[in-house]
Amino acid sequence: MRVLVTGAGGMLGREVVRALSERGHEAIGLAHADLEITDEGAVWRAIRSLRPDAVVHCAAMTDVDGCESDPKKAFLVNAVGTAHLASASNAVGAVLVYISTDFVFDGEKEEGYDEFDEPSPINEYGRSKLWGERLAQTLCPKHFIVRTAWLFGFGRRNFVSSVAQRLREEGKVKAVTDQMGSPTFTKDLAGALCDLLETEAFGIYHVVNSGRASRYELARLIAQTLGLNPDRAVEPITSEEWPTPARRPKCSALKSVRWEALGLKPLRHFSEAVREFLVAEAR
Repeated sequence: MRVLVTGAGGMLGREVVRALSERGHEAIGLAHADLEITDEGAVWRAIRSLRPDAVVHCAAMTDVDGCESDPKKAFLVNAVGTAHLASASNAVGAVLVYISTDFVFDGEKEEGYDEFDEPSPINEYGRSKLWGERLAQTLCPKHFIVRTAWLFGFGRRNFVSSVAQRLREEGKVKAVTDQMGSPTFTKDLAGALCDLLETEAFGIYHVVNSGRASRYELARLIAQTLGLNPDRAVEPITSEEWPTPARRPKCSALKSVRWEALGLKPLRHFSEAVREFLVAEAR
């Protein structure tokens, strides 16, 4: 299978290219410098020239606070750019895999969200990604909408790597106790995307590592993995004590009901993935 991967220079995109190649697929990775997804003409030229069997769309504006301060840019990249890719993919008969987010939910459901829950985003990032979902669904019938959450991996700063760095340098961090989510390793997600591509069960899927945690609990796991006493190294605070331009959902943990119904194996527990990542990152 020939698969085009957008955002191939990013944390998830590079893992997707690697995973596809390892499974014997022809992976064509295009970074932002190679393809500007907001340029409709450039997108159509690339798709028509490469004629992929599938497009894994990882490129996005993921700076949550940046989206809040510049909603027009967020919509242009996350919604309009996705529309260009969806239309062009459909024209050549390609499957579109659109990477979405837990932030399409408002976070008021304490038990977390499955694929059948109604989205209701509370920030501009979530709204722009939800528009991307709807445009992908409308413009490319052969689509997978893959919602994931709290990504960590190599090649880009993320919550896990940032907390680990601060703990190594200062020995102490603060983390909020009232934001709950599903930490997900890009390496594991990339493999799962390959599994999904080998089916034709199109639709919406939640794909995350098993388990859930608050930012505080995740920071404690990181401290413990680094050999520190988490009671001393991690100070619990509330979101009110750590204000951000964009509101964050209180609980955006995702449940993979459709993934498991398809008979696919649940991803390993996030704690195991965090430990593997931190050991590899320290090398």
